[in-house]
Amino acid sequence: MFWVSMQSRIRKPEETLRELARAIRRLTRQAYPDATLSLRESIAKDQFSEALADPELRWKVHQAKAVTLTEALDTAAEVEAFFSAEKQRSSKPKTLHVSES
Repeated sequence: MFWVSMQSRIRKPEETLRELARAIRRLTRQAYPDATLSLRESIAKDQFSEALADPELRWKVHQAKAVTLTEALDTAAEVEAFFSAEKQRSSKPKTLHVSES
């Protein structure tokens, strides 16, 4: 049951990346209670990436080749902040600066 929940887990619309990581970590512990910590961490990292709804964000996290869930979370947060800043930047009105010579 926990395995199915973990496999089908997708980030909810208003869910933070940290909340998603916490949920994935909990589900991984429940689905694989006897696995070693390093194995659970690897599974959690992979499931976290798969749970990201934005394909571009998912690809960037995959490209970072994180080893742990914490590394994947840090990468996702950094990339998401960059995307957000770029979106704000591109939505500002452009001003034309004319130099007087």
